[in-house]
Amino acid sequence: MSFTVTWLDSPAAELFELWSDPNLRIAVTAACRKLDSVLEHSPNDVGESRPGDVRIIFETPLAAIYEVFLSERQVNILRVWHYPKR
Repeated sequence: MSFTVTWLDSPAAELFELWSDPNLRIAVTAACRKLDSVLEHSPNDVGESRPGDVRIIFETPLAAIYEVFLSERQVNILRVWHYPKR
């Protein structure tokens, strides 16, 4: 059974700003697709836990903070930012 992944307004705007950079567009698109996919299937099995139901995940060139609501099968993306490969 899959989860519904919702990008809240602020992280969606942050994502669009990153995607608008032509130097990042392809990588941001691929990372976003990967994030959506893994979070739809197993949000608690990826990333790192934080207090409460919050987790952090890294998918270069993105990092994201998200919360998981198991009983509702819902994942909310709370924040996203550029996390370059080192």
